[in-house]
Amino acid sequence: MGPLLFLVYINDLGHIFENFRPILFADDSNLITNGKNINEIEHKFKLEITKLVKWLQTNRLSLNLTKTHYMIFGTNKKKFPSDLNLEIEGVIIDEVKETKFLGIILENTLSWNSHISHISKKIAKSVGILTRARQMLNKKILTQLYYSFLYPYIMYCNVIWGNSPDKHLWQIFKLQKRAMRVIANIRRRDSTQQAFNELRILRLPELYIYSVLIFVFKFKNGLLPATFNDFFTENREHHRYPTRGASNLRAPRAKSKIASTFVKTTGANFWNRYTPTMAQKKKIGPFKRELITILICRYI
Repeated sequence: MGPLLFLVYINDLGHIFENFRPILFADDSNLITNGKNINEIEHKFKLEITKLVKWLQTNRLSLNLTKTHYMIFGTNKKKFPSDLNLEIEGVIIDEVKETKFLGIILENTLSWNSHISHISKKIAKSVGILTRARQMLNKKILTQLYYSFLYPYIMYCNVIWGNSPDKHLWQIFKLQKRAMRVIANIRRRDSTQQAFNELRILRLPELYIYSVLIFVFKFKNGLLPATFNDFFTENREHHRYPTRGASNLRAPRAKSKIASTFVKTTGANFWNRYTPTMAQKKKIGPFKRELITILICRYI
């Protein structure tokens, strides 16, 4: 299957499938569906897979069945027993507990433990680079190395996994603190709070807030793809009263604990809390600089 062909036919695929929602990126293709029980999901799969095979044959494409698998998402596995019988052209499709999609490790329990462990190993190697380089380089260059080797791992899709439980995030935060001790040349047990402040580097907890607020800023200023046009709503859209908080974002009511950690909820809450004096800024550069200053004040 060519790496761009699925992108070319994305509109066609959207019309072909009635029960599946396709998510396509180059040669990574995903079909997503939901159901009340396993039988309903299995029925939808068998109904739609015939259309998929026919579409591939018509467009002279082939599916790599050795890399094809399925995953059942859910926090309560008792409701989702793993007894699906899925096959394509006689090849049985295996279930997986986790998979890598665009650099993110997705787990069927909707947690980010595997992804956090994965990037922690990469960050640990980057800290090793800083440690070996500190004998030859000054603080300014070490800070640049931090933003080159560590920061990208911490920030990539942080808006999604950055609100994980502290006990899981600690392994990354600990490595970030170790990097600060290397850059600032302080002892192992010394506090890193002053080093973060002086270097104007956001800690992991503040980086999540920063990522979310940048996402909301882009939403407010029309800088996100069209699919996010209705992602957030203001209070004024739900009532006509001229209240003080009419322009605040409305956080959706979370029906589960995990739903309360989604960016749709945290984004609204953070925006209302941190940005009342800077919400009118239209350029992202000044917004970022002022936001960093506000978040660094949390260190004191």
